[in-house]
Amino acid sequence: MCVHSDDDFFDDTFHDDFQELEDQSKFSEQLENGFKNWESRCLETGGEEVLRKWQKEQEDLIYCFLEEFDIDTIEQEIDDKKAAGDLDLVFKKYCGKPMANLRKCLESFLEASHQCLEEEDRVGLNVTMSMVDAAIEFACHNSGDRMALFMAEAGMDCVEKHKDDMLTCLNKSVPSVFKDDVGADRMHFYVFQKENCAKGEAIMRCVEDSLLHCQDPTPSNLVHGLLKSIKDVTPCARTVNHAASIFGSKTLKSSLFLPILAILLNIYYRSI
Repeated sequence: MCVHSDDDFFDDTFHDDFQELEDQSKFSEQLENGFKNWESRCLETGGEEVLRKWQKEQEDLIYCFLEEFDIDTIEQEIDDKKAAGDLDLVFKKYCGKPMANLRKCLESFLEASHQCLEEEDRVGLNVTMSMVDAAIEFACHNSGDRMALFMAEAGMDCVEKHKDDMLTCLNKSVPSVFKDDVGADRMHFYVFQKENCAKGEAIMRCVEDSLLHCQDPTPSNLVHGLLKSIKDVTPCARTVNHAASIFGSKTLKSSLFLPILAILLNIYYRSI
């Protein structure tokens, strides 16, 4: 069989899918390296018993998330309820017991992580828990009506549409986010460190500027509110004098609002 040179067996869709898989693979490798770095900290600071406890808590946290939030099921529920105009019922459900259970699992994991850090670094984990609580409180306000509104106003579509603009801005403003090296001297991504407030502001600015291009201002307003609520419980809110320039004047595949939070937190802490 003769194949002409102008025949493109692999169309644009294939190349896009392949690139997405490659990006996911790189992210997974970077995340794995980060956990290996953390394991070294546990062993060095607390010994083998602390390391074993942390590894178990890590496994329990992953299992807890998968047990409480089946993404395929959630996406199907969202599709079904969106057609009927009952999106609020989905988020009311998951903002209840599932969210409470996941928070307990995360709190237990962070408690185990305390033992892997020197005393002066442990406060960062307390800030991280406060940030998570602030995000949950904002997203699950009034049984999750903000998440329902975000989805109803095509918020996820807007994020996906402007994802490349967001990443380009991040690459220019905070290039360290995309560094692959995770040295022993770098804290892992879920430990808050005060000296990175400026990087956090740059990340927030990129996210907000990108989402301002949404056809409807509602998604950007909601993301703005989420980011501000998270920042307000950190030392950054008290130490950055020009915060108003970012938060004052601007209007600002899974389908829950929490994955956006996870992505933003991961980007933020990988800059550390």
